[in-house]
Amino acid sequence: RDVAVTGVQTCALPILNAWYGQRSARNAVNQAYDRGLISSAQLIAERTYSSRGEVVVDLPYAALDVSNERVFYGVFWPDGEVITGYEDLPRPPPSNEDVVVVDTTYRQEPVRLVMMRKQLYDPDQTNASAVLVVVAETVDARSRLAHELFLDGLRSQGLLVFVGLLLIAVVITRALRPLT
Repeated sequence: RDVAVTGVQTCALPILNAWYGQRSARNAVNQAYDRGLISSAQLIAERTYSSRGEVVVDLPYAALDVSNERVFYGVFWPDGEVITGYEDLPRPPPSNEDVVVVDTTYRQEPVRLVMMRKQLYDPDQTNASAVLVVVAETVDARSRLAHELFLDGLRSQGLLVFVGLLLIAVVITRALRPLT
C-alpha cells in the first residue's frame, strides 16, 4: 500500500511541475507581448481626440505593426457604436479599469485583446466624454514561444533529475560496498 501511495506521489509531482511550468511560461510570454499590445492601444488613444464635437482618429500605422501577428483595431463609443476600425471586434465586459486585457476569439481565432478608455476633452462633444480603443492580435507567436519555453524548462529539469538520480546511485553503491 505504501508503495502505491509513493508511486502516485512520484507521478503526481512531475505532472504538477509540468503544469506549473507551462503556466509560468504562458504568463511570462503574455507579459512581454502585452506590453507591445498596450503600447499600440496607447498610440491610437494618443492620436484620438475630439475637435468641435467631432472625433478624429489619426491612426498611426506603427500601432498596427507590433508583432508578426495579425492585428485588429477599433475605436468605439461607450454604447458600442464604431467610430473607426473593425465593427465586429469583440469588447470585454464593462469595467472600471483604465486598461483591460483578455483572451477571446475573433473570427474563429484566438486573440489577445486590450481595451482602454480615452477621455475626450471637448466641451462641444455631446455623444460621450470618452471613447474605447480596442486592439487585438492573434496569438500564434505567443503560443509557439510559450511552448518553446515550456519544453526548454522540461529539458533542463529532466537533465537535473537525471544527474541527481545518477549521483544518488553512485552514493548508494559506494555506501553499500563491502569494506575491504
